[in-house]
Amino acid sequence: MTRLGTGIGWRPEIADGIAELPGVDWVEVVAENICPGHLPPALQALRERGTTVVPHGVSLGLGGAERPDAGRLAALAERAEALGAPLVTEHIAFVRAGGR
Repeated sequence: MTRLGTGIGWRPEIADGIAELPGVDWVEVVAENICPGHLPPALQALRERGTTVVPHGVSLGLGGAERPDAGRLAALAERAEALGAPLVTEHIAFVRAGGR
């Protein structure tokens, strides 16, 4: 099993502080808030210095009554591939049932 080390949730509002923290090996970024080809400069800088970026999905609804939407799964996979992420995290929460 690969050990990722120490991670922290990355947000644009605290990006400068995270960049200065010693010992951060990886960051978790909300997948729905990034575009694979247009990462925020602060996040791209972390990647360039070797920090692993893990996408964290918040909209699949894995705890719901219905199967996850295929389009949302594909978008999450696209982000993971673009980031070269060793894993993906996702909320496992009940978020919807019965359509709208």
